[in-house]
Amino acid sequence: MPIDAHVHFFTRSLMTENAGRLLALIRAATMAEGFIRREESGMDPQALVSVIETGLRDSPAAVMRTLDDAYGPGWAYVPLMMDLEYALEDDGIEVPPANEAIPAAPIRLYQNGSSSAESEKERSLRRRIWRRVEDAWRVMFGEGLEWGARKLLAAGSFDRQRNDLTALKADCPDRVFPFLGLDPRRRWNDGTDLAELVGDYVGPGRPFAGVKLYTSAGFSPTDPALFAPGGLYDHCRRRRLPITVHFGSSGFATPRSSIRVRGDVYQPLYGAVVPADLCRFHIKMTPGTLNAAVAERQMKLNHPRLWEKVLNRWPGLVINFAHAGGSQQTDAWVEDPATPNWVAWALDQASRRRGVYVDLSGHSGSDQDLPSFLSVLRKRRPALRRKILYGSDFFLSSLKDPDIRSFRDAHQKAFGSWWGALSRRNPARFLAGGAGSRRIGKSLD
Repeated sequence: MPIDAHVHFFTRSLMTENAGRLLALIRAATMAEGFIRREESGMDPQALVSVIETGLRDSPAAVMRTLDDAYGPGWAYVPLMMDLEYALEDDGIEVPPANEAIPAAPIRLYQNGSSSAESEKERSLRRRIWRRVEDAWRVMFGEGLEWGARKLLAAGSFDRQRNDLTALKADCPDRVFPFLGLDPRRRWNDGTDLAELVGDYVGPGRPFAGVKLYTSAGFSPTDPALFAPGGLYDHCRRRRLPITVHFGSSGFATPRSSIRVRGDVYQPLYGAVVPADLCRFHIKMTPGTLNAAVAERQMKLNHPRLWEKVLNRWPGLVINFAHAGGSQQTDAWVEDPATPNWVAWALDQASRRRGVYVDLSGHSGSDQDLPSFLSVLRKRRPALRRKILYGSDFFLSSLKDPDIRSFRDAHQKAFGSWWGALSRRNPARFLAGGAGSRRIGKSLD
């Protein structure tokens, strides 16, 4: 049985009615921006709206049916939770005044590598459009997106996701292998013992097969609740429980401009990993600065050097660096595989460390980027055939590839003779500890 090792089964019940209001604002803004820039950018003004509406179904089973209808019978899935309750929480840190001078931090190594060909006229129009969205948000909630974002997430979203996926696992025990999303701030804010929580819910005979970490939500990979002896990594290493981490410069990130941190952060100004109590971001997150703001938060909280510190301290971890560094940096690696970026780092770790895997979720199958990447990979690192996982990142994949079946077919074509390993043997091997080798073995039949 083939396995999609990276999907999201989110539901409408995780969001408040305020999410609908924000969606209406985004719909209006994307349409306005699309009309302004459509000829030059080819942007689909409904893309963002469509991806949200695609993902937020009535139940995880409804999302699974969508995938089944597209993929055909006989697929298994790894739905990844996201623990967002602390990412949007007010922790009492004041936002620095808008006129406070903060030096720009140069990115010296493993840079995110995005560039923009926008004209000044386009940038001005974009700022005006999204400033209107921010103003409308303030009218509705009396505060900016940075503070008001917590009003989008329904109370008890963590428990709701956990319970929904537990029920789905009971209904489809051999086709669903969920990962429990965790934020170490559960330990510090609520006194939750993460290792004990994982012991209750993750592993053979339990509803979850592994753990999902999303550090740009506002915590360090070296947070003591994860990193210290007796913490989460120690527990997962001893029990061979797989961990999937978001590893790329785009995605989700905390909207806060300043957060309390336990552990280390990456400081681009010095090109070094440093301990921190407070992490301040230079780019305020607004609807019009999302990409740049997310990239900065990923840089400081999700940098390869932070994860290298984790792997050096806990070398036996079974861990998947999802997105393999991100598609934004793939082109640079294809041109020069010695380029010291996130993609090169992830592939190097997967080559050198037995427990390290990567998935290529988020790498679009609709253009030549993926075939070019795989062509170079086959020539330079053929042994990685055993360490790459097929994952779609559904529903977020629909932002670039609305048709998930076409996405799968494009990946299958690009993988060629590697397809059986990437969609069957490798995911089964990665999941074996947390799912139980006998049960996951059935997926290969």
